[in-house]
Amino acid sequence: MTWTRGARAAALLVAVLVTGGAAFVWFGRELSDLRAVPASGADARVDRALGDADYARLQPKIEGSVSYVEELFERKFTVRPKILLFATRASFAEGLTDIFDYSEGSASLFATHNGGMFDRASATIMVSLESLGSYGVTPVLEHELTHHMVREASAMRDLPAWFEEGIASLAERRQPGSYWAEQEALTGRAIAVLGRATFAQTETLVGWHSVSPRVGQSLYSYAAEAVALMRSRIEWRGVLRLLEAVSKGQSFAEAYRIGSGETVSALEARLLAVEAAIIARPKGEGVEWTLSTGKPREPAEVTIAGTSTYTLRFTVTTDDLGMYRGTFGSTAPPGTYIVSASGARAELSTDSR
Repeated sequence: MTWTRGARAAALLVAVLVTGGAAFVWFGRELSDLRAVPASGADARVDRALGDADYARLQPKIEGSVSYVEELFERKFTVRPKILLFATRASFAEGLTDIFDYSEGSASLFATHNGGMFDRASATIMVSLESLGSYGVTPVLEHELTHHMVREASAMRDLPAWFEEGIASLAERRQPGSYWAEQEALTGRAIAVLGRATFAQTETLVGWHSVSPRVGQSLYSYAAEAVALMRSRIEWRGVLRLLEAVSKGQSFAEAYRIGSGETVSALEARLLAVEAAIIARPKGEGVEWTLSTGKPREPAEVTIAGTSTYTLRFTVTTDDLGMYRGTFGSTAPPGTYIVSASGARAELSTDSR
């Protein structure tokens, strides 16, 4: 069992990739209380507690997610995905008990903290709609469907857990404004630089599950940044060729070496080769910016200056990942400013106000 990307409460879903679990008869007694969703790309069912309006919105989300993943990987699903959606955490827990033989205690605990799971043995995705909050059902479906697709594209051969979680995380399409890719990349790099996770530690599902509790959601940023670095070298087409090579018997490491001209160890070295950085983007009446120094809980001198006489100098303290997040511009004159700290610089523009 390993943690996958998601949201807890209103902001964070934690999804689980289950390596075991009881296979079940899809049209068996356990599913008799579920309502079929007429989605052409998947066998989808939802519990009857979901209101008609919410039920009507599921079909295009499911079909859109299936089509998106198939187009992304340029292949159809070999096994039609099975998707079970539950309106509440309680019904999700009941589904875990009835279908996958979880004990009532384990199912209740799991449903309290988790929003979804993918079972390899039965190629089934289960989702707790109540747990998704603002995160949304579409990114979760795309993440889990990507797990399904990657397993099929690689002929179920061994792949590093960090790769599987990273590619599934990158596949998610987020709602505009809900995701800052550059900040996620900085977070992933910080996890690597600080030694919070390594390829060796997250090679297997067991290893991923062991590292996840102490790193939390940021572990997905780490995995996604690792795969993003792979993609920057071999492009998306190279990632697809890698999966094809693995399906034919090559090891992941050998397939990547042949396709990229670098070893997996060299890839990890690139993940570690970072310097201080500042990123920025518009927010409300100003700009939000993030500093990453790689030095946790240490002071950093910040200067923000523009073409006018408006200048700020202050000291911040980084968080446990060596990062600091700030905002600027609500009271400063409109214009272009430079924020600098720890040898890094970035432009802040407040002209849009």
